[in-house]
Amino acid sequence: MTGPISCLLLAVLPAQPPGPQLPGDPGPFAETGRLAVARPAAPTDDRSAAALAAFEEALTAYFGGTRQIPLAEKAAYYDWVIRRHHLELFAPKSTGAQVGIVHQTAFLPKTPGGEGTFNPGPDTLTWNGALLAAMSYRYAVTRDPAALEWVRTLIYGLELGMEVTGQKGLPARCFTQSDKPVGSLTMRYRPANGPVIYVHSDAAKGTVNQIAGGLIVCQLLCGSALDPVDLGRAQRLSLILADHLVRHDYHLTEANGKRTEYGDITPRLGPQSIPFNAQVAYLVVAGGAGLGANAPNIDPNAVRRVKEAFEDLRAKHHVYYEVPTQLVRPQRIGASAVVKGMNDRHHVFTAGYTALLLEWELARSANTAADGQFLYEMGRTPLYAMRGVRGERNSLLSFLWGGLLMDGRRAAAILPDPREQQAEFAIARHEIEEGVEHLRRFPLSRRSAIVEKNGERPDVWVVEQRPWDCYVWKANPNLTYRQTGPVLDKWAAGIDYLHAYWAARYWGLPGVQ
Repeated sequence: MTGPISCLLLAVLPAQPPGPQLPGDPGPFAETGRLAVARPAAPTDDRSAAALAAFEEALTAYFGGTRQIPLAEKAAYYDWVIRRHHLELFAPKSTGAQVGIVHQTAFLPKTPGGEGTFNPGPDTLTWNGALLAAMSYRYAVTRDPAALEWVRTLIYGLELGMEVTGQKGLPARCFTQSDKPVGSLTMRYRPANGPVIYVHSDAAKGTVNQIAGGLIVCQLLCGSALDPVDLGRAQRLSLILADHLVRHDYHLTEANGKRTEYGDITPRLGPQSIPFNAQVAYLVVAGGAGLGANAPNIDPNAVRRVKEAFEDLRAKHHVYYEVPTQLVRPQRIGASAVVKGMNDRHHVFTAGYTALLLEWELARSANTAADGQFLYEMGRTPLYAMRGVRGERNSLLSFLWGGLLMDGRRAAAILPDPREQQAEFAIARHEIEEGVEHLRRFPLSRRSAIVEKNGERPDVWVVEQRPWDCYVWKANPNLTYRQTGPVLDKWAAGIDYLHAYWAARYWGLPGVQ
């Protein structure tokens, strides 16, 4: 790393903490005087709601409260809960490779020995894309084989998600094994092996944005460690996702020819870029052209179509950036009042951020310099998105943006004006601190309860927000809730925490332990 910004930030970096411990393991923290009491053991055969709630309460008390739980311990705990209660495994591949997806929420049994049930949600595959990115960051930091196994399982799960729709390159929103329809999952799919699967298709632009981003981060950070077959599958998914967009004129389209309700990702009308769509379309197509084209045994016509589309979006039109004289400037959409809430700010930020990572990596692998003009132009998208979420304690976006700024060369490329660079760095320092504090306040328990909205204010921490949501970084950060009824036997997966925590660890940000 070079430059004054990286030196300032590195000066406050802590020593790397010990690796996370599985719940119930003694761990490095058990020998301290403060924690002289025996560490509570994780439940084994008892998967009931009461058993998990009791363990969460005991583990929190063991550490002296929510804020005192080491961040690495929380990450290990959420990972354990997800594997135990949210991960649905399907018929494995002939090689024995696991195929799975993580459900946003799950219902735990009321009594020991009972069976829990998954609660399929409309954005399941969206946040599986985010979890794939999280586990890729984790592997890059720890080289933990368990993280790489997560990556493999999710790649195969996303592949199945593009098979069950019956439309090449179109991901489902959610699917599950069942002998009958489950809520909105009414499309029936019969796999070659295993039980019948019911599917909710109708993918949205956010679905493909997170899946494309997860696949890109996975290939950039784990590609050299993956088996060639597994890497080839990830590459192929990037290609067919992009080719689906290109073949259907940037509209996500079902097998019957019907366009999905929220799947219009048209990047431009004539010479004018369409904000938000432009960044998402570019990311999907760039992933297909830059990484997917390397997949073995692929359709050369698909490669040609996607590469031609990439040249159109990048060289001919620069759809993600318009010069300041234009009335509509897509690079500023993240700070615009017309954007549709935090959900779209999150998606447009991650699209721009991941496109920058891809550009740097493709340049590195080709042993060439990255395109400075592109880095500046695409860098405006996350810059303005961050300006749109200032003060909202969005840990994930603060960590991703801070990670770019901590590298002097990257910061200079996307923020060439030294005054702007210094100003953004000063703000990023504060927002990283706030983001770390937010993670400290994440409760172990993501149990749902009967609640009602309790107004809005600008200083909300997650415990008042939506701790039962699996991905708070895309929710309204100012809404508060209060409990008005009993707790439920329903738990949310901690995907949001894992994404933010492992991204911060990857970038080596201060205060993340």
